[in-house]
Amino acid sequence: MSSPFEQNLEIRKAVLEVMKEGGYYQKVMDAGPDLDRVKEFLLRMEQATHVEPLHKQHPTFLPIFPGLDNQPIRDPAGDPVADYLRAATPEIKAEALRLRKRTLSFSGGLVTDGSWLIYPLWYMGVSLPFMTMHAPVLSRIAANIPRCGMAHPFCEALLSWQDPHTHLAAHCSVDSLRLRYSVGIIVESDCSLRVGEIKKQWQTGESIIFEDCFEHEAWNGDKSRLVFIIDTWHPDLTSVEREALLAGFRKSEVRSILYEYRMSEAMRPFLLKRFAEEEQDPILQAYWDPKADLRIPTVKNWGIWGTTPVFT
Repeated sequence: MSSPFEQNLEIRKAVLEVMKEGGYYQKVMDAGPDLDRVKEFLLRMEQATHVEPLHKQHPTFLPIFPGLDNQPIRDPAGDPVADYLRAATPEIKAEALRLRKRTLSFSGGLVTDGSWLIYPLWYMGVSLPFMTMHAPVLSRIAANIPRCGMAHPFCEALLSWQDPHTHLAAHCSVDSLRLRYSVGIIVESDCSLRVGEIKKQWQTGESIIFEDCFEHEAWNGDKSRLVFIIDTWHPDLTSVEREALLAGFRKSEVRSILYEYRMSEAMRPFLLKRFAEEEQDPILQAYWDPKADLRIPTVKNWGIWGTTPVFT
């Protein structure tokens, strides 16, 4: 059976086609050595299998970015983001309790037992004003986090409740460009996370720092638990590399392909409007040919995403 990464090859090729027609691809390839790793990353997008994955490292959509120190789990001691989230835990808890009845509920799919409820603030690089308007404290905390990556279409910030005895099945996320911080907000019974071969127990105020490109799964005990999940850029990416990646994946035609892959129909008008509004971003203007007549390629095989949320 082919892997999700193999099944998603046609979508990656559609993204690359837009990048080539719009001048982005050539702009990166003509750049100096500071973008050498981005060049290799774009070349890897055309491949059906991963290049030198680590044990249980299988991002489902984008190739493994070369030269990063990918680790399943990291030590939070001295980590500036973990310190920031630890200090913010009381504020997060107070606002989360107010938002408890506004969460979106999931069952089935990854949820093999119990129920998983989330309160998202960003969805694939777009702020969700109908959610953030009720969560000003969380929005501020997320926007000001060190190495903030919320503009990257695969970064997320959300509250994550698990009802008693909930299990999220083993899965991998889409890319290797991020660190995920999962900070314990309400932890009243045994609950744990396995990433690769490492198993961790949540503790109140403490972050489990992991890379979700590695296989991971979560269990919950006799009581509900709440964690705040937020992504940052991988610390080994340079500012120039982050800018180039943002320019590539925030282009409206590229995001239209990505959102077609993940989009809930109820979100379509709002998201397409936001894509158009953000076309004037100076970062995009620096990498894309404004005169290019771009079209969105037809995709017949939409592969597999595996964790598509449904917004209502």
